[in-house]
Amino acid sequence: RSTLFPDPTLFRPGSLAELEPRLFSFNSPHGACPECKGIGEKFYFDPELVVPDKLLSLADGAVRAWSRKAGYYRQIFESLARFQGFSTSTPFCKLKKEAQELILYGSGEAEIEFDYRRDKGRYTFTETYEGVLGNLERRYVETDSADVRTELEEYMNAQPCPLCKGARLKKEAL
Repeated sequence: RSTLFPDPTLFRPGSLAELEPRLFSFNSPHGACPECKGIGEKFYFDPELVVPDKLLSLADGAVRAWSRKAGYYRQIFESLARFQGFSTSTPFCKLKKEAQELILYGSGEAEIEFDYRRDKGRYTFTETYEGVLGNLERRYVETDSADVRTELEEYMNAQPCPLCKGARLKKEAL
């Protein structure tokens, strides 16, 4: 048996689309990787850009992406600190790994009691926490504002697409 030609019994009729040039073009929706749309890269919120100075504490603005709405996010961090048992005055780099992961990646299924104070009163609610990175991702996907997208892109970086490994084509074409 030739190694150049595969065993014909491996292919069933209809198992692959008819071969045509557009299947091998990342510029065509028929050939482009569905995950990265043929770009070969995926953009993600980079923790190194979100927390660029790990010597800062949460209280001092370590999470750069959340430093503009300091009052609201400060109260979220205070609730997380009560839940996990750390101080918002501790430099980010000195927090335990579990606390850093909670802040960045969220609480998973664990529910946290949040305390939020405003001029009109105090609100307490319990829910899971999506994490800073999850929050940024959600806001990026949900916004219709080009300005918000541009602002959030400051915290993004590129990596090879996890599906096509940067090859830009569908699995079938590869």
